[in-house]
Amino acid sequence: MLRGACSKYHHCTYLMLGGLLTISAAGGTIDCSSVVSPIDTPPIRSPLAVHTALARRISGKRLVEIGTRNGDGMDCFARVSSKATAVEMSVPYCKRLRRRARALRASGTGDFKVVCKAYQNATPADADIVTWWQQAPHLQNEDVLLRLRTMQQQGFLRSSAQAIIIFDEGWPNDMKSFARLRPEATWVERVPFDETALCFRMLNGTQSISETCERAFGAFMILGIPLSSTAGALPAVSEPDRQAQTRCSPLSKTKIRIAACFFGLSRNLAATLPSIQSNLLEPLKATANGFVDVFVHALLRSSLVSTPVHSQQPGSPTHFLPYASRQI
Repeated sequence: MLRGACSKYHHCTYLMLGGLLTISAAGGTIDCSSVVSPIDTPPIRSPLAVHTALARRISGKRLVEIGTRNGDGMDCFARVSSKATAVEMSVPYCKRLRRRARALRASGTGDFKVVCKAYQNATPADADIVTWWQQAPHLQNEDVLLRLRTMQQQGFLRSSAQAIIIFDEGWPNDMKSFARLRPEATWVERVPFDETALCFRMLNGTQSISETCERAFGAFMILGIPLSSTAGALPAVSEPDRQAQTRCSPLSKTKIRIAACFFGLSRNLAATLPSIQSNLLEPLKATANGFVDVFVHALLRSSLVSTPVHSQQPGSPTHFLPYASRQI
């Protein structure tokens, strides 16, 4: 299950999730981290360890995933389910999913169908399991459950179908929903994960590294809820929860994120950068556990030649932006 792209910077300082947790992949029919080459990183998608835990529950069953994005989870689920359907509203993601499905099919290791519609109009009637990770305000757990139960009562879903919902322990609105829905569940599972090293390898040198790697470890809760549950009316969701931030927004925790901002004209960055790195950037990274964002405001020119007044001789050319983009 995957989320939309993370929000951009609002300020030069961010707060990050603290308390590193060790990885503990769930056992089962397949280890998703060993068979899938992910495109996204948490929290844009759910963790690979969670995919492994879900794969054990999904094995041999007919699956529908709502909100598949680039398909890192579906790439694993389709290898163990008897039938898999990715429901995704975004046309660009649908195109990528179809390419991924063709590649999986060609490898002989699995297959899945892509339905490029809203889940209300796209959930197959023969689904055994419907799974998702909520994203306020458009994909709210209680709303989806209510809709699926209505579809089941109208004969559009199997009477034995169940929902499998995942919740990020580090995301307050997820855990509020977890508390509301826990009485509806017939089983619950907790899955710790740590994809920090993978995240840094995947995103090193890109702006995304400062938006996602701080959320690449933690734990998820998983609930299994029968759609035919008679536990009572689903609890209401408050308006603040419906209008909550996107999941990729920074968390209010204890550690800081630092932004180093450079402006003006540099004529000899090749000579000064080693000193900047050792005396400024490295100490900042140590203070912020590696989460330092570097911003550069400079002239959009590849070179500049100055003529000192006292000598009237050309000065050193400036190659600031190309050099900075390679080195900082």
